[in-house]
Amino acid sequence: MKKSTRKSGPAGSEFLGQLGSVSTADGTHIRTISTAQPVSQPLQSGTPGFREVVMKAYTWTKYYLNICDAIAQNSKCHSRQIGAILVQDKVIVATGYNGPPRGVSHCEGGCPRRAAGYRSGEGLDICPATHAEQNCIASAARVGAHTNGATLYINTVSPCKWCMGLLINAGVFLIITKEPSWYDSMAQRFAKESGVTVVCNGVVLR
Repeated sequence: MKKSTRKSGPAGSEFLGQLGSVSTADGTHIRTISTAQPVSQPLQSGTPGFREVVMKAYTWTKYYLNICDAIAQNSKCHSRQIGAILVQDKVIVATGYNGPPRGVSHCEGGCPRRAAGYRSGEGLDICPATHAEQNCIASAARVGAHTNGATLYINTVSPCKWCMGLLINAGVFLIITKEPSWYDSMAQRFAKESGVTVVCNGVVLR
């Protein structure tokens, strides 16, 4: 995938001006946009400077993120419920939610990390769950689904460094998130150096 041209806006916000090279593997394209309006603002059909293809892109994004929310309901995690999907040519090829491996029991009586006083992202060695992204890739591998060039949708922030590394090696270079922040600085570094594009609400995370 070619690198995009980004423009910075007020207070560190980004614009999708000239974002011609970023397109999702599901056929949704975020491109050929020339505007001075932050994409973080609500888009309306007919807004000067925006093409209808952008509205289509947002419609598909909402659709897939809603599916992620539905998949997340399968998670029995006491901390949070995360859902992820891999999409190829508008076809969902794999799904995943955070939870233990097959055959492994869920936590009983609450979250052991919270009970031990760990913050989010800490004490993962006592957590039996694997992340939604990891389970998504594992599901694809289990059925022989092709992941190279797929787009990952996830109903939270960017993947952590472990998941980001797996996604990169699986050939996933476009990630659509529901929340506009990085899980950790190493994941941000992985994305920057490998050419992964992370987008939230039409805004490319830097």
